[in-house]
Amino acid sequence: MDKKRSEGKPYYVYMTAGANKFLRIYYGRVNEYLASLSKEQE
Repeated sequence: MDKKRSEGKPYYVYMTAGANKFLRIYYGRVNEYLASLSKEQE
């Protein structure tokens, strides 16, 4: 995020990019966690 800010990108551009990256990582972790839970129940 800091890299984009130093390049002079508009605020909403780097905030959106940062949020998307965070959500993608978060979503992947949650999916992994749920998959491991469903395996344990079988």
